[in-house]
Amino acid sequence: MLTGILASAPRDEKGRIVLPEVNFQEAVFSFPPHFSEVVFTGNPNFTGTEFPYGAVFSQAFFEKYLRLFSIKCAGKMDFSSARFASGGRITLQGSTAEITLDRAVFSPFLTLSGIPDQDGGLPKILSFSHTQTEKLRLERLDFSQCVFPNMHRLEELNLDSESHFPWRRVSFLGGKRRVIAEEEIFRGQSNTLSPLSPSKLEDIYRALKNTQSPTSSAAQEFAFSEMEMARLGKQRGFSFLLLLFKIFSGYGYFPARAIIWISMFFILVTCCFYTYGFSPASVTSYNAVNATLDAILFWTSPDPYTLTTFGEWLFVITRIMGWSLLFLTGFSLYKVFGRH
Repeated sequence: MLTGILASAPRDEKGRIVLPEVNFQEAVFSFPPHFSEVVFTGNPNFTGTEFPYGAVFSQAFFEKYLRLFSIKCAGKMDFSSARFASGGRITLQGSTAEITLDRAVFSPFLTLSGIPDQDGGLPKILSFSHTQTEKLRLERLDFSQCVFPNMHRLEELNLDSESHFPWRRVSFLGGKRRVIAEEEIFRGQSNTLSPLSPSKLEDIYRALKNTQSPTSSAAQEFAFSEMEMARLGKQRGFSFLLLLFKIFSGYGYFPARAIIWISMFFILVTCCFYTYGFSPASVTSYNAVNATLDAILFWTSPDPYTLTTFGEWLFVITRIMGWSLLFLTGFSLYKVFGRH
């Protein structure tokens, strides 16, 4: 059927096949159809079409608004260098589908979205390098195998927060963050491609962060990943400071971590004051708690005649570290909750 349609179709001055109107509604292809360099001058109807072996639309030209709804597919769906003159919307279903949009041209806008399978699987997007990302919207797709290095103006991509990325555990507290395939390669968990440098990964995460709402969880996870790559790519001294920032507050995105640290610090300092900080005549649990609160929260100081030399030094150190931990706690709470 397809061979006959293509063979009888007219051609333009460049020798490309021209299809004014085609109707493949609910058709099932037993082979991967090739629509390479085909010019669709009408509204092709692929609603409910099944491509169990994939399809090739590379360098195809769609003159009118494209509507490809509820396409069931598997294998490679190749839209490389395709041109969408009036934009459109493509909706695909099939967790084994692999989509490429390299060098595709969209005018004015194209939306590509996935429909979950019964098991929740989504179509996979492999690459959309050298595309007009500001005119592309991607919804509910699987980015676990997507390659980002050759993306231009990635920060202008319209990417929804429901798309799937691999998860990586952040800490023993159970936090998780979205990661890209290149980070898995960088950490030696995949051997499919050569690893990128941390600085390049940092740029990719920064761009992905800018595709999300600043208050969304996805933006915060990408920002955490950006900081993680910055830490791994910096010189030793600055890297150590970022490591401390990560340990004490999760780069400002895990306030629970900062709260736990300041609580532990308060208990430890109180015990030190009670054991070594006061002269024997002044040792009480009340004085120990008050000295800790004075050092961390208030400007007041305990009576110097009641403190030992160790207590005086402990008070100064506690004030410096306590205020630092309070600042990290407040900073983390603001970054996570303050801008909502």
